[in-house]
Amino acid sequence: LEDGVATMILLANDISTICIDWKGGGLSMATYSVDNNLKTLNVKTYAGRECSVYAYKADVPLYVFNLTGAKLADVDLTNMTQLTLVNIDNAGISDIKLPSGHNLKELKLNNNNFESIDLGDHAADLMLLSMNNNKLTSFDATACTNLCMLYLANNQLANVKLDNSKMWDLDLSGNLLASIDVTKLQSLNQIFLSNNLLETIDLSKIRDLKAVHIDKNKFRFSTLPLPVYQDYQYGEQQPIDVTIENGVVDLSSEKEIDGAATTYRWFVGEPWYDEDSGELTGEELFIDDEYFLKDGVTTFNLSSPIENVVGALLNEKFPNLTVYTNPISVGTSGIQGVEINNNNAPVKVYNINGMRLDNANGKGLFIIKQGNKTRKVVK
Repeated sequence: LEDGVATMILLANDISTICIDWKGGGLSMATYSVDNNLKTLNVKTYAGRECSVYAYKADVPLYVFNLTGAKLADVDLTNMTQLTLVNIDNAGISDIKLPSGHNLKELKLNNNNFESIDLGDHAADLMLLSMNNNKLTSFDATACTNLCMLYLANNQLANVKLDNSKMWDLDLSGNLLASIDVTKLQSLNQIFLSNNLLETIDLSKIRDLKAVHIDKNKFRFSTLPLPVYQDYQYGEQQPIDVTIENGVVDLSSEKEIDGAATTYRWFVGEPWYDEDSGELTGEELFIDDEYFLKDGVTTFNLSSPIENVVGALLNEKFPNLTVYTNPISVGTSGIQGVEINNNNAPVKVYNINGMRLDNANGKGLFIIKQGNKTRKVVK
């Protein structure tokens, strides 16, 4: 233990009395009467002491033990055989001895330092396991045949094995998962996988799925599940890596999603959404002039090299996502390098978003290009 104040919650099936020696050696014995009403207590802990729990009979009917905020070196619950729910939160522990027997149904060990855990014979008994905010790097849940709820958010998980036919709630957000197989979780109702490294996922075999959170991963339009869920969060995906060869970038995999065409736009530097208009804004390259687009393949046509060129892809099937590319360097095209007579070159007019216009009539900001010269006109 460390010096501090913790919160303890107790619940029993029947009226009983337990004693807790907070200082060890019988120096600070506290007596608590417990029954089938939740008892919440603020307790003082003492550094370097071994805390012990005593009862007047071996089969004390204590079935909920909740201790939050007590900094502990280790926890041994072996003799508390009637416990069905154990919650040791924010204790700093990396190991625990669980109650003997098969009564334990819910185990919560959030905000600790577990790198792994051996559930032993309890694996098949548990219906809920919560170990958010630990240091787990892998987890095999296949032995947890009755598990309905699994919460392992904000660990360091790179590998998770799942084969749990009764599981309906799964939270693995905030980990390092590059892949995951959930095809055997056919009872799943909601899944939370935000902030991982996922590029693909197969949800097609899960019929009753209502909530899907897969934002802040590495999906693109072509790998995202279609938006058919009641609660679907898919935004803020990481930029996709693209390569440019001979002035060509091939993103044809994204050209059409479920019948909806993808819009491709290219910017110098990272674009942003204007707070007032809500429009994607930035120094945009001109289509059909500085680049050409066909079937999702971009061919650049620059008169001088440009660094830090970023693509932005939009598709109406996923209105809450703009897929960006990582910055690329674009050189001059092969048809450039000859002297251009600007006076004889055709005049091209664009709006601020880089769309080609027939003329500069009306009011607004226009971009006028003639040959290799560009100017802005405000009316």
